[in-house]
Amino acid sequence: LTAAGLESLGQVLRDRTSVEPGPPVGVDPARDDLSVYPILYWAAPDQPQRLSDAALANLDRYMRLGGLIFLDTRDGGRAAANPDTPGPAATMLAGLDTPPLDPIANDHVLTRTFYLLKNLPGRFGAAHVWAESASAASARDGVPALMIGDGDWATMWASAPQQQTS
Repeated sequence: LTAAGLESLGQVLRDRTSVEPGPPVGVDPARDDLSVYPILYWAAPDQPQRLSDAALANLDRYMRLGGLIFLDTRDGGRAAANPDTPGPAATMLAGLDTPPLDPIANDHVLTRTFYLLKNLPGRFGAAHVWAESASAASARDGVPALMIGDGDWATMWASAPQQQTS
């Protein structure tokens, strides 16, 4: 489903912009060289697990070198509604040197960049998105290394009707 969603997003990018992304590629964070990917979209599995030490070290290195991880918990805010239970992001990122996160605000570059969106809807209407704090990202010209959202975006992209191009 994630691959289908990312392929659909890639088609929209090809149709509407000059970007020509390649096909989605699955990676193994414990073994693969992540430095060739500027962005990793990471959909949380139904049963999130803590990553291996090798995967954590590789992801730490990736973020230090300028890569962006976008972790989609796909839970539509359920983790935030139940603070007594660790959510998917806390489970998956346990042991990772995570930067401090802030909820994105209306003046965040992400909302200004994408046609002045007031929110970032996914399969769940009012998705929440957190990004590395501006002070933590200042060492990389304000570009975050980690973003976490709960909108289940790839599922939405996979189910969106495809436009026909001529």
